[in-house]
Amino acid sequence: MSMLSFPFLYFPAIVVVTVLSVSFLRLAYMMFRPRIISHEEQQAARNVRTMDQQAVQNTRTTTVVFAGSFNPPHHGHISLLDHLSSKYGEVIVVIGMNPNKRYDVSPHFRATLVRKMVAEKFHSGVAGNHRATIRVEVVTGLIWRYAMSQNAKTMYRGIRTWKQDGPSEQHLLNQNTLWPLILGPLKWPLPTTFLEGAPKYRRISSTLIRNSLIEAEERGTEPDLEEFMPASITEFVKNAYTKT
Repeated sequence: MSMLSFPFLYFPAIVVVTVLSVSFLRLAYMMFRPRIISHEEQQAARNVRTMDQQAVQNTRTTTVVFAGSFNPPHHGHISLLDHLSSKYGEVIVVIGMNPNKRYDVSPHFRATLVRKMVAEKFHSGVAGNHRATIRVEVVTGLIWRYAMSQNAKTMYRGIRTWKQDGPSEQHLLNQNTLWPLILGPLKWPLPTTFLEGAPKYRRISSTLIRNSLIEAEERGTEPDLEEFMPASITEFVKNAYTKT
């Protein structure tokens, strides 16, 4: 064996190590530098798209997943869905369900509330021209695995701001990034992107709404939910989330 050919014996190993190192760095970047789209960026992207019809055509065949608990859904959720539906061809709203867990308000009922909001906003001509096909699904398995099965390109999560919601979202981001490689199918993970809500909705959260309902019930007063959600679902929410 000549000295000249000897280094080439290590070439396959060098390639493998390089690929693994680059992959590890990409995974670390995905986990520790989350993709966050501010409300201002969403508005700017929409303005660009109104002028760039080619960009619109390029994404009209794209499917994305918008996952959350929607417990209950509110104006902030529908505002983010408005952004996604103007950009993509299909948006699948996903509510996860653990079949072994008991829920005060079932995921299926929450899905019904989201469907009512979608019908009011997007099927009544209120929301403008191009709208994606919007489906609302309750998923019992891993949401990233479901998203892959639907050929989704991106998974979206709604947040008020990363400072407010980031700590609780980081765990899900880690799962979405690592588990496809650990649990299979052995595929590169889908990107998870976080959409920040409009400033006027950032004080609204599902927890705030549930607490407002509890406080109104304790005081014996009628809760005013129309500042949080469309009037079409307020009675359904009151009946589902209060004991009386």
